[in-house]
Amino acid sequence: MSNQQSLSRSRRCSLTLFAVFSIPIFCKPICAETITTFAVPGAGKTWVVSINAINVVAGSYEDSVSHGFMRTTDGTITTFDVPGAAYTYALSMNDANTIAGYYIDRSGEHGFVRIADGTITIFDVPGSTNEAWSINDKGAVTGPYEDSQGLHGFVRTVGGHFKIFDAAGAQSTVGDSINDKGVVAGTYYVTGHGYHGFVRSADGSIVTFDPPDSFDTWSAIINAKGAVAGAYDSASGVERGFLRADDGSITTFGYPDCDIQPEGINRNGVIVAPCYFGRKAKAIIRHSDGVMQTFRVSGSGQTIPYTINDSGVIAGSYRIKGTENYNGFIRFP
Repeated sequence: MSNQQSLSRSRRCSLTLFAVFSIPIFCKPICAETITTFAVPGAGKTWVVSINAINVVAGSYEDSVSHGFMRTTDGTITTFDVPGAAYTYALSMNDANTIAGYYIDRSGEHGFVRIADGTITIFDVPGSTNEAWSINDKGAVTGPYEDSQGLHGFVRTVGGHFKIFDAAGAQSTVGDSINDKGVVAGTYYVTGHGYHGFVRSADGSIVTFDPPDSFDTWSAIINAKGAVAGAYDSASGVERGFLRADDGSITTFGYPDCDIQPEGINRNGVIVAPCYFGRKAKAIIRHSDGVMQTFRVSGSGQTIPYTINDSGVIAGSYRIKGTENYNGFIRFP
């Protein structure tokens, strides 16, 4: 599995290496917002990938290597590394401030969970290397693991027990996101047939899906109600977003002149996504009624929203214009 450069694309890199249309409604950017920016001291890149119900954020930062961090609402930043790790990546945090992610050492990639008091538990699916990509409020974790047969999905319970799974006929299966009901959204790959989305229920049953007229489907995130958001490659070559409701119905959406990549969805069905055009990226909010809104961090060359909580607070990272440095931001509606 590969080191991440841009977290929004790293999940796809891991899977790649191993291994009904709606008419969008657009509105102008809304100015009634407050955006707080920050950087981990000494970091060239600060990647914010998760926000919880109390607006604590977590992610990774880079100096010469990668480390994890958590930022509380008073601005206090706590940094951490898994002992013995060359690189530490924090990818998800729940409402108890428990962080899940992975680290790299000489033997490969391994999962970890860090609870609020700083205690870190490391783990591997037996006989494999693995990465933890998502944690729910019950402490269950999902992600991919790799063995001699390829990539597979797993769920690790708070007690440390593993449930492993594959989509039928898949050469690679990845659990991308898990909600509090234990339902996993993910992506699988079939040789000659590309990438597809799936939903795995807590009982282990798996339903696969693709948006209409899609070539590759990337299932990224699931919310508390079982709605799944992600991206797909369309026939025109433009990357579009989709929302799959719990009943299986799929709504697709796009934004003019850019590739949209949904990264976060809250309980209310509000989706946040970066929309890439060349080296630039604009931030998109798709509201539950289909209305789409843009915003931008002042002075940024890219604004990349990764996560949104149920209060509508959005967090992510932005590239400082004219540089290759990234800082974090928190946007309050």
